[in-house]
Amino acid sequence: MTVKEKLEKLRGKMQAYGIDAYIIPSTDPHLNEYVPSHFKARAWISGFTGSAGTVVVTFDKAILWTDGRYYIQAEKQIAGTEFELYKMEKGIPNYIEFIEKSLSAGQVVGFDGRNFPCADVLKMKETFEKKGIKIKSLVSKDSVIWFVDTAKLTKANMVSKPLRFMDLNDTI
Repeated sequence: MTVKEKLEKLRGKMQAYGIDAYIIPSTDPHLNEYVPSHFKARAWISGFTGSAGTVVVTFDKAILWTDGRYYIQAEKQIAGTEFELYKMEKGIPNYIEFIEKSLSAGQVVGFDGRNFPCADVLKMKETFEKKGIKIKSLVSKDSVIWFVDTAKLTKANMVSKPLRFMDLNDTI
C-alpha cells in the first residue's frame, strides 16, 4: 500500500469518525522512543522510519515534525509523497500550534490517547478548548484508525526474568 493509499484510507476513517485532524506520535503506551512494530503507526502512515517524530493529517495536509537528527532522512523518506516536513526549530509551529491555527470551533482532533503523555493531552485540551476545538481519544481496537498493515501485538516476544534482576528494595 502506498503512502497516498494509506492517507486516503486514514481520511476515510477520519470522515467516518467525525475527525478533522488526526495526530500520530512515535511512542507506545509506555512512551518509549524505540517502539515495537505494532506501535509504529507514524512510520507506517508516512514512510519515515526515524525514532522521533509526530504526524498530523487533515483533509488537505499531511505534516511530519521531527528533530535535527532526522532532517535529511525524513526529507528522503517522504520525498514524492504529500507529506511536508516541519523541522522542530524556532519559528516553526509545533503540532499543537499548527492544529490550533488550522482548525475552527466545532472541529475535532483525534488521537490514540494511550500513546500520549498526560501533560500533552492536558496542553491540547487547554489550548483547543479556548478556540472551541474538541479532542477525541480513540483507544478501542475498532477505532485505532491506522491499524491496517502493522504487526499484531503479541506476547510471543515477552521474556520472563528471574527476581534476582529486580531491586526489591526500590520503591516509588
